[in-house]
Amino acid sequence: AAKSAIKGFSVGGYVRGEGTNTSDSIPARLSNGESVMTAKATSMFAPILSAFNQLGGGVPIVVNNAATDFGEEMLAAAIARGYMMCPPPVVSVEEVTNAQNRIKVIEKIGGV
Repeated sequence: AAKSAIKGFSVGGYVRGEGTNTSDSIPARLSNGESVMTAKATSMFAPILSAFNQLGGGVPIVVNNAATDFGEEMLAAAIARGYMMCPPPVVSVEEVTNAQNRIKVIEKIGGV
């Protein structure tokens, strides 16, 4: 903890302090290119985040209330939830027409 107080969180880690998980009570010192996640997302994906942080040269992220189910199923479920929250893709008629024209050209080339 003393090391983190002096160096900040340049190697990542779990933040503890005053306030709640949405109060923004802890001042943050961030470096260019770093990111911040909500407490809920950190808790949900702590094993994945920990693995990524360690692969990037950082320290493990240990969260007391973290999900313990980790693996392909957890990652697939997380991606599915994220996908469901995204807006539907918008495709223009021009894009569809261009794709159909490319397919016709490829089919003609294949038949020669």
